[in-house]
Amino acid sequence: MPLFPASRLNYGINELKMAPSRMVLESQTPWSHPLLYDDKMPISMHVDGLAACSLYMAKNNTNIKFVLRHIRLRVNALLANPSPSTPLDILSRAQALLLYLIILVFDGDVRDNTILARAQAETAISQLESFALSIQSLLNQEEETIPSTFPVYPSGLAKTAWKDWIFLESARRTFLICYLFLSLYHSIKGNGPYCHDHPNITTEWTASAHLWNSSSVFDFTVAWREKRHLVIRNLDHTPLLLDGDPSEVDIFGRIVIITQLGIDDARGWFHSRGGCL
Repeated sequence: MPLFPASRLNYGINELKMAPSRMVLESQTPWSHPLLYDDKMPISMHVDGLAACSLYMAKNNTNIKFVLRHIRLRVNALLANPSPSTPLDILSRAQALLLYLIILVFDGDVRDNTILARAQAETAISQLESFALSIQSLLNQEEETIPSTFPVYPSGLAKTAWKDWIFLESARRTFLICYLFLSLYHSIKGNGPYCHDHPNITTEWTASAHLWNSSSVFDFTVAWREKRHLVIRNLDHTPLLLDGDPSEVDIFGRIVIITQLGIDDARGWFHSRGGCL
């Protein structure tokens, strides 16, 4: 039995299951900004991750065994690769493994491949934690270079700030979603309170749909200068819940808040603030 009620788990699981198709169709997930790989997409995501997700989207009753076998091979190849050295490669590796695990763990059509798929997922789960810790180490080493404010014109400083923010926020969200996935996984398996066994985990993400959904440097700059953007640390959503607005909460925020509060309280908060969930 899950250690958390279904009202806290189902929304997050459903959103996680949509991530592979979102990555293919929209070049994004709630934790990976659509412009994260605008300049360069590492092989782990470009050649392997996207191809595997695309193949998975095309699965049917005839090819399901082949599709899942291919994904398991991609997992083996990813785990056998040398450790990446660049920040983007480190982040991409974790995102690719997370997409594979979402497919292997939450796929409802595995049928006679269930035991094999779940066994490999168990092996990869420990590696996902290791990859997440690499992101945390990366974030600890990265200095916050984004200035507190920058002009709309000229846009040179804003362009640099936007690019830096896209990477940092994607890394923060990926780190958090990895541990949310691990917590969901262990909860479903009945393995005990996962996060309680990892008290040194520190998380942070920015509650600002306006920043995350900005499609241009101008939109980002205006949102940065004129809209509030709360930094949520260690899942303390008190400032957001006390004085926040539903328009500030994007899909990632909904995943985290519903997992923490449950769907009924989350809907109640949205409704009390004039929003809808």
